[in-house]
Amino acid sequence: MEARLSVYEARTHFSSYIQRATAGESFTVTSHGKPVARISPPLESMQEDPREAQIRAAIERIKARHADPKTPRVSQAEWKEWINEGRKY
Repeated sequence: MEARLSVYEARTHFSSYIQRATAGESFTVTSHGKPVARISPPLESMQEDPREAQIRAAIERIKARHADPKTPRVSQAEWKEWINEGRKY
C-alpha cells in the first residue's frame, strides 16, 4: 500500500518525497482526505534504456575477451585508431 500524505506535508517536504520516489516509492497526496495527486517514479525509470543495455553488453564482451588467454592483445596504436574512428561520427 502506498503512503498517503497531505498537500501541506507534500509541499513542505517535496524534495525529500521526490528523492524517495526516485528510489521507487509512491505516495498519494490528499486534500481534506481525498486523493488529488500522486508522486511516483516515472515509468521510464522502471525499464532499461536500450542504449545502456548496448553499452553494458559491449563491456561484458570486452571483459570476456580480455579474460580469454588465446585472444591476441590490442596494441596502443590500435586503441587510438579505434578512438579516432569513433570520433568521426
